[in-house]
Amino acid sequence: MTDVVGQLKRLKPYSLRVTLRDGTDRPVAVPKAGNRWQRAERTLESLDWETIECLDKDSRVLGVIESPEDDEGEEFDGETPSGEVHKMAKIMLEVMRSTQKETRQMFEVQMRGQQELVTALIEGVRSVSDSYSLAMKVQATNQAMESGGDSEVTNMLKMAMAMQMQQKHQPKQVPAPAPVPGVTK
Repeated sequence: MTDVVGQLKRLKPYSLRVTLRDGTDRPVAVPKAGNRWQRAERTLESLDWETIECLDKDSRVLGVIESPEDDEGEEFDGETPSGEVHKMAKIMLEVMRSTQKETRQMFEVQMRGQQELVTALIEGVRSVSDSYSLAMKVQATNQAMESGGDSEVTNMLKMAMAMQMQQKHQPKQVPAPAPVPGVTK
């Protein structure tokens, strides 16, 4: 890890974007003062990272640091049985990582779809409720008209229904913005 700290000191990044072994990217802040490189080192030690992108203030890449664990170990020529096993294990690990990443992305898409479905369902229930409420009012008006015809209650119900219908069909008015002191048109 000392080599990583040396590279960080050399590049002097504003922030880091760390790619974990499971394929996710994670932003890591670089402290501005104090023992900043040791604190960054402790943070990186706690993560199972594969690459570190050193970024400047505008999030442009200054350099990339590869995990030293990928370079450790014996190099295999691919002809020995253990070399073939090592290559197969690397391939399987990469397939697993990409599968996990794709699965996570599909799950997020499904969750967004379910959220939209629930929202549409709530709107549908709200519409049915409004329709039922209006049907009940119409039924009450009809019953009142059948019982007395031109009674005072019937006239009040007619007026209330007419007012409610007008309110539903009127466009909503947006209040004008408050005038800014010192600005004239």
